[in-house]
Amino acid sequence: ICRANDTVLVTLMTLLVALALLLHPIRRSFIFGGEAVDLTETSSDTLTDTVNMLGCNLIVASAHSSPIRVVRLLWLDIAYPLIYAATTLPLPGDFEGTMMRRSSLVVAVMFFQSIMLQIAVNRETLQRLTHLQQAILHNRLLRERVLRVTA
Repeated sequence: ICRANDTVLVTLMTLLVALALLLHPIRRSFIFGGEAVDLTETSSDTLTDTVNMLGCNLIVASAHSSPIRVVRLLWLDIAYPLIYAATTLPLPGDFEGTMMRRSSLVVAVMFFQSIMLQIAVNRETLQRLTHLQQAILHNRLLRERVLRVTA
């Protein structure tokens, strides 16, 4: 049951990341073929993706700070940069600057994901080592009790 819940949570968080990216009007109109946004008449807020990326990064950070196992989080770690690249790189015009800038943002998202993954791996490894040390200590104390009773 716990594994199924983890998978459902990670899937929901991946969908939340995709929805957060689709909140941007330029991205939404380009992907769904809606009315084109005139980049020369839009405000500078429309030309940047900062708020959407912040929301996505908060979703990812909350997933990595939860007790979900790293094996399950791999899906999110792979999906987020791919979704971001697929919804950002093909956009026309000056959205987030040139193609080189957009490509560097995709690399930055991948770097962010690798750091988050490393933190989650370290946390899970520490939890497993702590559990192993407690189990060894418990077995040692149990053997001592058995020896005392038999003596």
